Amino acid sequence: MVKVSLLQGEAKTLPFRIKDKITRRWLDLNNTSCLFIVKRSPEDDNPIFIKQDADFIKVGADRGYLSLFLTTQDTWQEPWTYDAEIRITGIGSPEPISKVRFDLDILQAIY
Repeated sequence: MVKVSLLQGEAKTLPFRIKDKITRRWLDLNNTSCLFIVKRSPEDDNPIFIKQDADFIKVGADRGYLSLFLTTQDTWQEPWTYDAEIRITGIGSPEPISKVRFDLDILQAIY
């Protein structure tokens, strides 16, 4: 599994490029809705934070490109390796077209 590491309180843009798991081609993300969920573990019911579709930057979406800006408030969490997931659905559909999971490692800030 991929791991992204950030310092507590670090603001950063995370770039992604999403492939269709079946065709292995870059997924056309036009007419899709994205949701970013960060939880302490995959089994948790209460996310630490969520980013909605409007928070994603979809320049190059027709070629699978997305990016997401995490604010200092988003990353000012207890140092931990969190479970992060991007869910991509078609507009108006509850079923995900794709799910991308990775570890979000928040490291203790150095003062």
